[in-house]
Amino acid sequence: MKEETNQEMRANWLSTPICPVCQESGEIALTNQEMLDYLVSESNGERKLAQELFPIMFPEFREQFISGLHPKCWDAMFGSFCDEHDDDIFMSPTIAFWMNESEQHGENI
Repeated sequence: MKEETNQEMRANWLSTPICPVCQESGEIALTNQEMLDYLVSESNGERKLAQELFPIMFPEFREQFISGLHPKCWDAMFGSFCDEHDDDIFMSPTIAFWMNESEQHGENI
């Protein structure tokens, strides 16, 4: 892997709102570019939609970014999103990296 790719794929942990179900805080991992896009959006007052900021992020994690609702809490309330959409999910390098970083960081996804 080239050095630039390693730099772009480094995880930046962003705190999310308190989950309305379990009342616990959470974090999502962003690449350097995703974090930069988020910070620029916030500083310019643009407030872009989560799907615009993070187009390849799983919807469950975009929901956590917006409302704080953890994927495991969503599953406890409504059942697994992935069970219904397994054929629609692809594993991009960013998502694969994020899942690996989450496991190392102790996140239970």
